[in-house]
Amino acid sequence: MENFFESFMSLWPPTNGQRVAFLSVLGCSFVLGFSVSQYLSHEEVDTAEQRVKLAEQKANAASLGTARHLSDDQKAAIIRSLSAAGSGQFAFSIMSTPSCEECELYAQELRYLIKEIPNWSADGSPAIFGGHQDRGLQMIVKAGAPRPKNANIVVNALLGAGIAVSWAEDPSGPDDQYTLLVGRPAK
Repeated sequence: MENFFESFMSLWPPTNGQRVAFLSVLGCSFVLGFSVSQYLSHEEVDTAEQRVKLAEQKANAASLGTARHLSDDQKAAIIRSLSAAGSGQFAFSIMSTPSCEECELYAQELRYLIKEIPNWSADGSPAIFGGHQDRGLQMIVKAGAPRPKNANIVVNALLGAGIAVSWAEDPSGPDDQYTLLVGRPAK
């Protein structure tokens, strides 16, 4: 033990080069370890937990006989249509009518589907405030601005899958922003 301690102390104090090398290795190790753990844990665990929660919610809604669901044919049509949109990154929000669990379940099903399509992503949550018609699906775009090309692509994909969707305008937000609002089932 005495020899180890003497050997260690013979290196003390470290030179500037040794300090820089040690801190660089330590910093890189931390960043790499943190990044890998975040990537592995966040994306896959969240997705798995969300899918389990969605399945439980769907089963609950199905027992009430009120739930809307995407059929396999509708999913295939949406995937086919949005996949043909070309290269680039496409992102938008899918919101649901406040205080409507069935609406949020359907919105979440749409979000998961969109996230499976390369170059597409969708986020969203229940809307905090109402204000738009709360029945059916609406693509909300900025009032007075040209409709974003990607909003047209999404609406056409939904219509092509046999899902009714209408247009609505909102005076706020950027010109290129578009949001799909999932309202209560149409009567």
